[in-house]
Amino acid sequence: MSNPRSSIQNGLSRRDAIRRFGVAGGATAAVVAPRLAGAESIDRAAVAQRALIDRLFAALNDGDLDQLDAFVAPDHVFHTCGREDPIVGRAALKALLANVRTVEQSAPYVLETVLANGEQVAARWTRTGPTIDPETMLPTAGTTIVEGQFICRLRNGQLSKTWNVSFARDSGDGDHES
Repeated sequence: MSNPRSSIQNGLSRRDAIRRFGVAGGATAAVVAPRLAGAESIDRAAVAQRALIDRLFAALNDGDLDQLDAFVAPDHVFHTCGREDPIVGRAALKALLANVRTVEQSAPYVLETVLANGEQVAARWTRTGPTIDPETMLPTAGTTIVEGQFICRLRNGQLSKTWNVSFARDSGDGDHES
């Protein structure tokens, strides 16, 4: 029986969903819908949305950005911090992500948390890789940790808009001159 005051429908039990989706790549992950406390099941749509985000991160980590064709809308709009104008179109997004992979030495993304509700998905991610010298664009002896969050809007089962914010910090393990 579903909670009539929430968008949760009969589907996987909370325990089964946690068992199935509770750990992704060694990081804690969750599929959450509104008013989950006390709910008897998790919306199957939320589970499908989580699977879509898992596919996105697998494509990013594998470097196979052509996989995005299956679940990113051709007219996708990507907003991110540090850019005045959004990246418009799936091809432009793939080009941006390919450049990020090249510059950041293919450091893997780790999906930390996913929250899904209706046509929106929010996620928190991290990646740890070499510190890049901004002048030479070459790796240095240090390590940088990048943490980010994004919200995606879905349309017809595809990502149609993304708002991303991230920040980098030095892990403190490299050789630094005073």
